[in-house]
Amino acid sequence: PPDVSPGVCHSGLLVGGGGGIVEEWDLDAGLRLDRLRLDGLEPSGADPLCDCDVVSLMAPEANARAGLFEDVAVAVVQAPHDGGLAVLRRASGSADDDEGGRGGGPGRGSGATGAWQVETPWPAEKPTSGWKRLEKVSRGEFLQRSVSLLALGQISALGSCEVGLYDTAGTFPRQLTAFARHTDLVTDVCAISAQSFASASLDGSLLLWDIRVGLEPAARAGFALSGETPRGAGVGLCSTAAAHGRGLLLCGDLSGGLVLFDTRALARPLARLQPARGALVRLRLWEEGGASGGQGQGGGALIAAAASSEDGLCSLTLSGPISG
Repeated sequence: PPDVSPGVCHSGLLVGGGGGIVEEWDLDAGLRLDRLRLDGLEPSGADPLCDCDVVSLMAPEANARAGLFEDVAVAVVQAPHDGGLAVLRRASGSADDDEGGRGGGPGRGSGATGAWQVETPWPAEKPTSGWKRLEKVSRGEFLQRSVSLLALGQISALGSCEVGLYDTAGTFPRQLTAFARHTDLVTDVCAISAQSFASASLDGSLLLWDIRVGLEPAARAGFALSGETPRGAGVGLCSTAAAHGRGLLLCGDLSGGLVLFDTRALARPLARLQPARGALVRLRLWEEGGASGGQGQGGGALIAAAASSEDGLCSLTLSGPISG
């Protein structure tokens, strides 16, 4: 992410795709370092690839903001009839082993680690309790300052459109609870704090959840600007992102619309931004020149990166009188 501690070098990239394959790339050298199969088999073997796709990859930001290596990543896997999570961890190593090697670089301190390994493959042997089958999975995010708790958009085998809260610290990712107030697929989830997150859905709703207050939404976004007549759910939402430290939330819809909210007053949007062409399938939002750890001071311009199905990768700079 762009708001890591000064001096931290992020030169690595994990890429997931069809066949349950995850690749690690060195962006500085432009080389592929490793290729993993999420079913735990060797990628070069004679076995056919998994009948599944890697929908998304998630890693906690807590280590990156502290200037440390990421040591865990979670892959969201979708098969023809079910979905779930696979867990990858870095093999333990030493800073000396990594010096000048594939993970080396400025800002890499002690505690450096080695190659990624598939710790919990997909499909995995399911535990006897605390597990339920999922029909479809989408995207999720680790809660802020957590290296084990993540929220994931999913549809259960019973057809419930929900956000699952998972603990990935154990051998198998364990669902702690589910937040089920959407009526269509939850397409994206973004962390707001260590206890709260937002979820965007194809039903056109944007909900704010706080795990401290139960399974009901803490707030529901309204999409009518001041002076407009409040309206019901409109175009399906497909992405959302938060500016950490500013209390601002951005969401994008299937028609290219972009709406900015203050998480403390979701009843009305702060602004409708210039739309893109095509569905906004992915968003990122951060403060330019923010303080270390991504906690902005409230005075910098906001930068948004948006991936559109027609316009490709776009960027926006929000430098007006936006109150965070």
